Formats: sequence, C-alpha cells, structure tokens
Amino acid sequence: MNLLAEFHFLRPLWWLAVLPLLALVWQWQRTAAARNVLRRICDPALLPFVSVPNPQQARAPRLLPPLLAGLLAIAALAGPTAQRLPQPLFREESALVIALDLSASMQAQDVAPTRLSRAKFKIRDLLAVRDRGQTALVVFSGRAFPVTPLTDDVRTIESQLDVMEPELMPSPGTDVAGAVAACAALLTQAGYVRGDILLVTDGVPATQVVAVKQTLATHAFRLSVLGLGTSAGAPVPDGAGGFVKDLVGTIIMSRLEAGPLAALATSGRGVYLPARIDNTDVTALQAFWATQKMGDIESAAQRITEQWYELGPWLLGPVLALAALSFRRGALLPVLLLPMLLAPRPATARNWWFTPDQAGQRAFSQADYARAAQRFEDPAWRAAALYRQADYPAAAQALAGSKDPEAQYNRGNALARAGQLEDAVAAYAAALKQNPQHADAEYNKSLIETLLRQQGEPAQEPSKAPPKSPPKAGADGDEQQPDDGQAKTPAARGQDPGMAEPSDDKSAEKKPDGEAPDGDESSQAEQEAAAQAGAGGAAAARKQAAAKAAREAASKDEEEMSAEQWLRQVPDDPGGLWRRKFQYQYQRLYGGKSGSSEPW
Repeated sequence: MNLLAEFHFLRPLWWLAVLPLLALVWQWQRTAAARNVLRRICDPALLPFVSVPNPQQARAPRLLPPLLAGLLAIAALAGPTAQRLPQPLFREESALVIALDLSASMQAQDVAPTRLSRAKFKIRDLLAVRDRGQTALVVFSGRAFPVTPLTDDVRTIESQLDVMEPELMPSPGTDVAGAVAACAALLTQAGYVRGDILLVTDGVPATQVVAVKQTLATHAFRLSVLGLGTSAGAPVPDGAGGFVKDLVGTIIMSRLEAGPLAALATSGRGVYLPARIDNTDVTALQAFWATQKMGDIESAAQRITEQWYELGPWLLGPVLALAALSFRRGALLPVLLLPMLLAPRPATARNWWFTPDQAGQRAFSQADYARAAQRFEDPAWRAAALYRQADYPAAAQALAGSKDPEAQYNRGNALARAGQLEDAVAAYAAALKQNPQHADAEYNKSLIETLLRQQGEPAQEPSKAPPKSPPKAGADGDEQQPDDGQAKTPAARGQDPGMAEPSDDKSAEKKPDGEAPDGDESSQAEQEAAAQAGAGGAAAARKQAAAKAAREAASKDEEEMSAEQWLRQVPDDPGGLWRRKFQYQYQRLYGGKSGSSEPW
C-alpha cells in the first residue's frame, strides 16, 4: 500500500491557524529590541561603548523553537493520516417483530375479558422479560401497518398498545400474509438476515397459507404463533350492540383452529402455543428464542468498517521538546494544555454529543418533563413536555406561532385544559381551516361550543323567581314565614326601622312640642318592641344575604364541576392520529383495497 498516496489531513481547516501564528511571531520579533533594557534607557550612540554584541544571538533568534512547536501543534490538530484500520461493529443480533391481529373477531369474549385484551396482556408480559435485542410492532386486519420500527426501547411499544383497537383499522378482515410480509420487510430494512416473527392471532384464512410460506421461504426468519380463543368459539361483536351474521342471518361463531396455526408455525421453523391464563406460554416462547440456533447464517448486523488512523498524537513529543527549549515563566502552560485539547472526549460528556432536542427527548422518555421543556428547541416537543406537566398556558404559548393543523389542534387542547374556551374554539377552527378532515378537532370544537352555550344560559336566580315577600322577623329576631305574601311591618318592607309608612292622615304628624300625635295610643313599651322588631328585621336581612351568597357559590361550584366534566371528554390519546395514519397508508400503499375477503 502506498502510504503517501493516501496521506491527507482529516481536519485541514486547522491550517488556517498558521496565519495568527505568523502574526504573533512577527509581533514578537518586532518588539524584541524594545525588550532590551539598555535600549530603553541609553542613547543609541552610546550603546556600542557600554554593551558587547552577541553575534550568535543575532544569527539564531530564539523565535525558531516556538515557531516550530506551533507549526507541529497545528499539524497535529489538522489530523494527518495515511492508513486505514479495520473496525468491527457489534450489535445485538436478536430481533423480534410482533404482529398483532386487530380484526373484529379479536373482540370475541370466549377468552376473558376479550381475545384482544388477553393478547395485549401477553405482549406486555413478553416485553417485560425481553432484556436483549430489538423489538418492533405491526398491527393488521384487512391490511398490515407498522406501529414501531425495531427499537431497544420496549416502553415505546407498551405505550402504544392501549390505543390499538379494531376501530382504528381502515378495512375489515384478517390479512395474515400481509402481516408476515410487513414483519419481514422491517427486519430486512434494519439489516437483519435472521430474526423472529411472532404472530398473535385467532386464526389464519386457508387461502393465505401458501402466501405466508412463500414469504418465509425467501427469508431466514422464523415464525412463531400465539393463538387466542377457544375451540368452542364465541360470536363476533359488530360494534352496534349485536353480532356479525352471515347472508342467511345466522350468527357467526369464531373459533380458534389450532391445527392450521400449528402447521404454519412448523413450516416457519417456529413454535405454536395457545394463550394461557398463567405465564407459561410467555416463558416457553422466550426459552425457544434463546436456545434454538438458527444455523450458520452470517448476520448483516456484524460488519467490519474501516477507520483512519491519526498520526497527530505522535507529533506531541516534538512539540513538548521544542517548547522546553524556549521555556520562559508562564510560556509553557499553553503547551502543556495542548494534550488536553487533543485527548478524546469522555463518553460521559453526553451533552457534547446530543443536540438540545435529543437531550430533551431523553429527558422526555424518562418522564422528566420539566427538564425536557427546558432542553427542547422544537416548539411542538416543548409544548408536549409542558402539557405533560399540566402547564397548559405555557404549552399553548409554545404553539402560538405554529400554523400546522396538528399544532393548532394541540394548542386548542391546551387552551381548553387551561379554561380558555373561546381561544380553544378559535384554535380548533384554525386547524379545521387547514385540514377540514380533522375529525378530532371537529369533535373537540363542537364539545367546547356546547359547553360555552351551556355556560351562557342564565341561571335561575332568586331575584328572577316569582315575586315573594322576604321573611319577616319577630321581636326576638327569628325568621317567620309570610302569611299572605305582603309585609306588615316596616322592617319587613325593607324600610328604616322605626319609621312609619307615609299616610295622608294628619293625625300621624308629630306635634312641635314632641308630644304624641292625636289618636296615637302607643306607649313606651310598644316603641321598644318596635325597635326590637327592627333589629330582628336587620338580622333577617343579613341571613337572607348570606343564604343568597351561599346559593351563588353553590351554583358557581356546580358550573365549574360541569365544565371540568366536559373538559375531561376532550381526547388526550393518539388514537385519532393512528386512525388517520392508517387511512392514509391504506389509500397510498394499497389503493383502498382490502387484502382479506372475510369481514371479521
């Protein structure tokens, strides 16, 4: 191998540092004479008579060692290389793709609570004991759709299992052949030439067995089957409260046919197991994948790559030697720090290797939403982190500048949770303006509008009820019920206690000398009783005001509780997103045609 032909610099831009180095040397040379003490204090004409010149110093300036040291340091930083070294890449070869059946028959209840619920339980148990390798999830009914690619993070798959329901699928049926082909495509795209496929279903159509075997014959993947259901079977719910019927009106019974599924697993060099109540089926599957050898098939996951071998570190020795020749107090410190610049960065310094969004994603996956919101630069992810920590106003503010329909939809959810219902309706309207087919935004918009209309209806206030007299009070201050609907005391009428009702009778006028008017037979005791009645009326008014305030507070609390119940109906799950994604892929990839003739 001709080393000179392949010699190059990995980081050639470092050679631009020669320009400031030469400028520094020139400045140093220019000021070298000024550093001579005698030149600063003596007349130039007297210097030949008071000093002895050093010809050797003039011929060999001391600038040469630091200049060479700087050039070698720059060369080391530029990364000289001329040779490649083989570098093995290691990756866990174990790969598993789970194909989950979401057809209507998986809602049968011959396995409690349903076949689909039992299948999800088994997948969770399987992910809990799977401590190595990569895992992916594919769902299928009339067509197959990937949910997650091959990943080491099984929590991602667990988080999506809850929302996987038959209602999300765009077409009915059971396309087992398409599901196996989709699993094989995921393994091939990830670079695996061997791996395992787990089919979780309640049956395989007889017309698709040949297609499944052909797919397995062209790959080195193993197929195992986990069967759901019983041989007795159960009716298939139709989603409208009834059951699926055939053309003559007979209810169809969906049964688990273990024979075809076991034969399919055998042809796929896998194992068939029926789903059990305990965990023995999961343990058996995990033991099979761990112990069974797949033959001497070279894995594409094991590769040898080449890496350039850097020669820069070998130049540090001469740099240190030249720096020692030009040693001055404090001048050697930058040279001693140079190896630290060239040393490889430690693997623990993760912030050097991750972008802010990547660091935020790591914090988000660890449920540290406060730190994730601080790290994220992407407004959508920052809003998601703020939403998870219930900071709804901040989440809405983070999405304020985005015009994307999904961002406007998420902003509407945050505003609704924050109680800003009018703004939430505007955000949903903005999302629908850009995407009129956004079903979730339309549903949430109508929901909040209904809530606003209910809040706008006038409450039944006591003042708007049929007019009734306020309760009158006796002399002891206790409330009494009105007898005929009319107040009979000044206090009961709301007038100032002690003042009589105006009358045209001149006998009610007082005399100037303060004596009682003519015809008035009231005594001092009666006046005191009237005063007590007036005090009792004031107490009754206070009680009435307190009762009214209590009713208003109760009405407000009831409105808030009603609003909270309405807001809880705002969808906060990705089911709608998956439905639209599956529908889009169904039209784009399959042209809207189902891969199965069975409606269940």
